[in-house]
Amino acid sequence: MKHLKRSLLLNKRFLRKAGFVMLLILIPLFAVLLNIVASKPHGIVSIALYGDQNDTVYVAVRDHLTSDESIVTFTEYNDAASAEDAVRYGECDGAWIFSGNTSEILDKYIAGSMSAKPVTVIERTDTVALRLAREKLSAALSPQLAEKILRDDYRANADPDADDEMLAGYYDSAFYAGDIFRFVNIEGSETRSGSYLTYPVRGFLAVAVLLCGLTLAMYWNRDERSMVFSGIPVYEKPVFSFIYHFTGIIDVGIVSLASLYICRSGDTTPAGVVTEIVSMLLLCVSCAVLSILLGMLIKPETVLATVSALTAISQLIVNPVFIDVSALLPVRLISPVYYYIRSADSRIYLLYLLIYTAVVSVLTVLISFAKKKASPPMAEKAA
Repeated sequence: MKHLKRSLLLNKRFLRKAGFVMLLILIPLFAVLLNIVASKPHGIVSIALYGDQNDTVYVAVRDHLTSDESIVTFTEYNDAASAEDAVRYGECDGAWIFSGNTSEILDKYIAGSMSAKPVTVIERTDTVALRLAREKLSAALSPQLAEKILRDDYRANADPDADDEMLAGYYDSAFYAGDIFRFVNIEGSETRSGSYLTYPVRGFLAVAVLLCGLTLAMYWNRDERSMVFSGIPVYEKPVFSFIYHFTGIIDVGIVSLASLYICRSGDTTPAGVVTEIVSMLLLCVSCAVLSILLGMLIKPETVLATVSALTAISQLIVNPVFIDVSALLPVRLISPVYYYIRSADSRIYLLYLLIYTAVVSVLTVLISFAKKKASPPMAEKAA
């Protein structure tokens, strides 16, 4: 009860600091703005589509391409000239113009004749992104071609009277027709729904929690020099130090967790919500302990401020926030941010984060004990 009262009083004290309040406001504001941006068209490549509405192959390919969110966005035009103009005037990066008889052209291709192209591709420049987009076009056309080959082969070698519906059902059950572009986690399963623009938000929020802890370490050192908490018994100082850091960090943690769901990046299943809460709680505890350790080792405020800024920047580079560089794994292992990010894909990282917190806690206690042993008693100092 005593520690709870101290925590509430500390919380009131932190909320009087303009910088701390600003951080609590900026985090959800960042999430709201990012969510607004992510809700708008956000493809890396934009493609203009045109084809005859009576062409069954074109309609099937168009529906497949536009059915799901993708890094390639598609806009359908009423005529080929409009699609070409969209590329010419920079409205789209490329145009895919389907011939009016795509199905017949594919039939001739199967028979060994390629008298015409099923799709005319127009591009402003040849880029890696457009090459990937063309692979998406091939992935959408290949099922149409493969199904035709299957029908002809089955009727020629098995049952000449096999109907189209039966063959279509067999094809759908026997062949993969998924998207060529998929976002998967480190275990290979599909990631949660949401825009790829919001994927880095988990890493950003974790870094914000860590930065808050490092800032609180500076506040703590300043308050210690000013003897603000001189009334706290010496034997209670270690616990009080943790309460001091954790009280401020948990405020940022709660706001960050809410921001995660604002960006639709949090797991919404009942078990997922519990996991998100536990992982954020563990992150707050680990950041509090790490901040105490760094604050204990680095006393000069300017040096600690510099280290805090460099640490925050390095976390965005070292950890898999934007890109995942496996060569940096040894460096990541000393960061609680890494375990928190990975816990979204595998719950085993919650155990790793717990072990990390325990190791840092033991290290903090040992260093604190060693510093007390090394410092002379108060009586000797007075003498």
